[in-house]
Amino acid sequence: MPQLIRAFGKFFALSPPGFGAKMDVVMTMRTLRRILAMSPAAWEVVIRALQLSCVMLFCAFMLLVEGGAFTYETRYLHYTARELLTMPQAVLLLAAIASAVIEERADP
Repeated sequence: MPQLIRAFGKFFALSPPGFGAKMDVVMTMRTLRRILAMSPAAWEVVIRALQLSCVMLFCAFMLLVEGGAFTYETRYLHYTARELLTMPQAVLLLAAIASAVIEERADP
């Protein structure tokens, strides 16, 4: 844990351990400024990934509502809904990686 705190110390400020078990993580202004200063192409990737994730979650919800109780006849609806519930995590991870690559390759 100390290595992790040292590695990410420039991005996060942690409360000292003497003040209890809770660790308040506060994002620094420098990180916020870097996030807000992304190029338009990187923002586009992030926004589209968020939109796609919301659509996938809504579709999963509608499949669960339509499917009702889990039975032999509705098992495929529930399996599809389960996959639609887990897929947005991968989409957002790929979008974060893609936006970081776009930012690194953007002209200064």
